[in-house]
Amino acid sequence: MTDTQLLLIPREKLIQTLEHKPILYKHFVDMLCLRLRGAGQSMEYSALLDLPLRLAKLLLQIHSNRDNYHVRISQEELAASLGVTRQSIYRVLKSWQDGNHISVSYGDIEILEPAYL
Repeated sequence: MTDTQLLLIPREKLIQTLEHKPILYKHFVDMLCLRLRGAGQSMEYSALLDLPLRLAKLLLQIHSNRDNYHVRISQEELAASLGVTRQSIYRVLKSWQDGNHISVSYGDIEILEPAYL
């Protein structure tokens, strides 16, 4: 969704660094736990929440790091993130748009009423 820089640290180099500075292990364990919690929460949401609620949570999460409620994301990307079809995403977005809660244009979704979602 935005430009990203990726840093690759070879496994051997990382292990060597951690062995020399064991205090760094805490940071990696913290990151690992955060990712595991997120994965567990995603699985829980998939099993227990219906699609509109999961989609609302995803859109609000995407928007949480922005100053406005616009995001450039396709319906295909949303569907892949939630493990559903694009058509299912379209139906939910269409109903929200019909209710003037969001505005959808090609590759862009604006949340007009964040409290509704």
